[in-house]
Amino acid sequence: MPQLDAGVVLDKLKTNLEEGWMDLPPQDVVSGTPCLVCSSSDGDEADFVMCERCPKGGHYQCLNLPGVPSGEWFCESCSTRPLPVGQSEASATAAPAADWLNGAGLASVSQSALHAAGATPASCQNNTELAPDDQPAILGAVAVPTAVANADDASKVFSFAAIATMATAALIANTENAKNADPLPPLIPKTLPIVADTRHSGTAVPNVMNRQPLVLGIDVEERPMWGMDCYTRVAVTSALSQAPGYMGTDKLSAAKRDRFLTHLLMPAVHTMGKDGWDIAAALEKVMEAAAARGDDDDVGGCVCILRAVREVDERELDTEPPPPPKGGWGRKGGSASSSNNEQYTAFCRIERPNVVAANPTFSHHEVEKALGQIWGQFSKGRAKQTATGAAGAEASDTMEETSDDLEVTSASETETLAVSAATVKAVIAEGVALEERPRSLRVAEAAVVAEVAAGEAAWARCTAGAQLSADKQGSRKPPRRSVVDRATKRRHFRLHPKGVGVVCIRPGGLEPGTYVQDYLGEIYSPWRWYERQDAIKKREPGKDLPDFFNITLERPAADAAGYDTLFVEAAHRCTFASRLSHSCAPNCHTVNVSVGGKLTIAQYTTRPIACGEELCWNYSCVTESEKEYRAAICLCSSTTCRGAFLDYSGSSAFTKVMSRRHNFLDRNALLIRACAETVTTEDRAALVSAGIKSAALNMPGMSPPTECPTWLVKWAALTLQYIDLEKELLPAALMEKPLDGIRYDMSFARATAAGVGATRIQNLVITLDKIKYVLRQPAQCQAPFLRPLTDPEVVAHLWNGPHGVLKRMVAATSSAVGSKSAKSSSRGKGSGGEVNGGSGTISKVLAALRKDLAKTPSSAAEARNGLERVSTELRSLGAAHVAAADCLLLYARTRHWCAPEKYMPFVSEPVVLEPLAAKDAAATAAATASVKKLAATFKGNVENVMKKRYQPHFTWGQMVSWFKQTIYDPSASLSADRRGCMSLPDPESAYADHKGEYAKKERRVLLAQLARAPDKMWPTAWIWSFRNPGKVYGSPFIDDAIATSRNEAPTLAALLKEMQSMSS
Repeated sequence: MPQLDAGVVLDKLKTNLEEGWMDLPPQDVVSGTPCLVCSSSDGDEADFVMCERCPKGGHYQCLNLPGVPSGEWFCESCSTRPLPVGQSEASATAAPAADWLNGAGLASVSQSALHAAGATPASCQNNTELAPDDQPAILGAVAVPTAVANADDASKVFSFAAIATMATAALIANTENAKNADPLPPLIPKTLPIVADTRHSGTAVPNVMNRQPLVLGIDVEERPMWGMDCYTRVAVTSALSQAPGYMGTDKLSAAKRDRFLTHLLMPAVHTMGKDGWDIAAALEKVMEAAAARGDDDDVGGCVCILRAVREVDERELDTEPPPPPKGGWGRKGGSASSSNNEQYTAFCRIERPNVVAANPTFSHHEVEKALGQIWGQFSKGRAKQTATGAAGAEASDTMEETSDDLEVTSASETETLAVSAATVKAVIAEGVALEERPRSLRVAEAAVVAEVAAGEAAWARCTAGAQLSADKQGSRKPPRRSVVDRATKRRHFRLHPKGVGVVCIRPGGLEPGTYVQDYLGEIYSPWRWYERQDAIKKREPGKDLPDFFNITLERPAADAAGYDTLFVEAAHRCTFASRLSHSCAPNCHTVNVSVGGKLTIAQYTTRPIACGEELCWNYSCVTESEKEYRAAICLCSSTTCRGAFLDYSGSSAFTKVMSRRHNFLDRNALLIRACAETVTTEDRAALVSAGIKSAALNMPGMSPPTECPTWLVKWAALTLQYIDLEKELLPAALMEKPLDGIRYDMSFARATAAGVGATRIQNLVITLDKIKYVLRQPAQCQAPFLRPLTDPEVVAHLWNGPHGVLKRMVAATSSAVGSKSAKSSSRGKGSGGEVNGGSGTISKVLAALRKDLAKTPSSAAEARNGLERVSTELRSLGAAHVAAADCLLLYARTRHWCAPEKYMPFVSEPVVLEPLAAKDAAATAAATASVKKLAATFKGNVENVMKKRYQPHFTWGQMVSWFKQTIYDPSASLSADRRGCMSLPDPESAYADHKGEYAKKERRVLLAQLARAPDKMWPTAWIWSFRNPGKVYGSPFIDDAIATSRNEAPTLAALLKEMQSMSS
């Protein structure tokens, strides 16, 4: 691991949890049989259908049955499995269970059940030698503990075979009829005929006692992977749904289509290497294998998709030479539109008989429409060419007419394939409807082959025609056929590269709960991890997406030291576990495991994985960048794909409650409270309940262990209160109306709220780590960042201090009155204008105010009352003084004032990054150029580019934006965000309105904004300025937020109502 902060990281990896602990909740024996399609055991028992031969079943709606059968029903695996010779139907139900118990299905026996009986499986380290027909996701210890307890072996160490024998004996011997025995837990076959929504099928308990990882080259293999985006997936599934064996809109049909994609098509793609982009070639492989095993449904599915690919495939469209212009390739000048019309007329004259012959039922309008479509595809992408010749070139035009017609004819023959394919499709569909499936499939396959051959022949004729035209025209040759990458030119049914992935190559596949590998890499503390991300952005500023080889290691809340976060970078020093791709329907997952007193991240399979299938897991990654979110196109190819492999923290799920209950004012209110209040017993209990203990609260590297300052602990407790409130309010908020195109039900809303809550806790702990890093800098201030002002300090701020509000307002009013009086005198209008109140009253008011300034109020309350009195007097002088009156009233009604402590800025140690790989020369050159450009900014020192500068107000900015971690300098926007809502305007700016717009219009707009969104910054177009020379912060709006956080009566509404009632 990196040397910097290595000791802190090692301490955080330590745990007191027992060996083999993992962060999955304990799974009890399944109380109900899961549905084969939806994997749920919920619902009305009257709707559930059970197989007569094995303990499997499903909801009759999911199984596409009209109702619960009155007679016997068999699942797909049992309906195709003959009974053993001599076995009756009556004994068939018990046979699979007994057969399974004699196999290695007990490899998934609950370890807790065996330990409770005092037994230790002798073969727990290697269970690959046993391969039963049916493998359960979870095996409940119904009869096994009894069998073990009755054993005579004092050592109580048994092999799985011995346990299976005793379990079978106990199961059958306890009753005269096996049917009356306690039911076995549900069994899931080793290879499901139908794989449904796999997001909910990962119920396999990882075998944490097995630490033998999979081996590259024996069990798994790294390969270049390809995937389809959501558009291709929809196109493929739509074409597949036209096949007889894959039609239907029910869950069973959808599950079969999912099986086709994940178990047939994509495994074939994964074997094609650099040619994996070609879905047609992969389909031909699948069709060949399906035909060999006699699976007509799969053959029909391949034929339907292949036909769709052939019909709309445009991969060679731009490689065909366009028809030459009328005057030949060397002609210039003339009318392009007349040439196009003539070419189209010639094209229709030649092509119309072909369209009519291929589609005899077409009307005249349909024929013309088909001709237009063919011509549009044919002419797409042509270079603009002028077509008419000069008046003296008629002889040449006549000589070249034959060549033109020949090329148009040869090119149009290629395009006619689309019409012919549509006719073949109709014929094949009709044949399928007549239930001539085997014959129709052979005819369809032959049609596809014929289409390919016809396309190649048409291309050969087209090339020959182009060469003939070139020979006749001499030097005027048609454009050369460019070498085009077919993969990039395919516009439909495209497969995209997604990097290196991992594929199962073990012949028997992988069982659920199989240990894959530990996720290893360089480990970083949160503050250093985000410094590293900032350095990468500096070096590669044009990069749309970061590399996703990293993972978060979260300390368990159950540990004595509590929850905390570390980041594992697996881009350079790693195992193959970091090469597993993302999937919205994963077959693996990661869990934290306690091994040797330390935490590690292990990967396990969640369901059976067949040989050739890709190993993948759900990244569960959230980004704060909308640009990253839009660029994160998911290529998992599953039918349940979300479209993106990242979640966006700016989505409605993350902002619905926060925008209402935790805006900029609310977050500052919590920080002000934390800097002024003490930590209570209730605060401690809430933190412990959330798992925030010594790991997150202690200062790193201190001996003896020392907790961070109490104001930081208090802030964590107050922020946790909001997190709990959001989890409570978010489900109802999500269900109000569809958000981001998603309609939530209660279960989905609660699950979303739980996920948002987990993200909030993680961000809270990361922010604590960043602030602790600032606090442990040498000679750094440890005091509360926003120090509340004392009573004398409030008096000085409001009255006659160096930057006293009243002192500055008197000076501003005097200056404004003097300026207006001088202008009025120069114009001969006297000195009794509007600013003077009409009768020189302003002079008396100013004289009284100067006397008041000489007297210092005895308390902050007296100073506030004095400001309010002055506000009333100024308002009575006329519209020119309304802005000053409003300004003083806001100061007078503010109760909480604070000032930031002087935290020292500093620069961190430079981040050391691995050199850029030379795979992409252009990207490397661009990155190098950007580094040179940044180096000039940093006065030629390239090392400074890799350093991070922490500004004095970094702590403030980070704590009020604690839910975001990727902002380089969170204090940069504070000055703008504080305008008006937390920093009241300068008194001098009250007289900046020389046109009287404030009293006429701006005041009304201001009051409307304060009523609607008091946390919103005041626009720069208004008259107010916010220099705030005293650096003192407070407002009636922050007071209202503080009162709301304390569950006290709000005060802002009454103030705004009072201001609205005052005449302007």
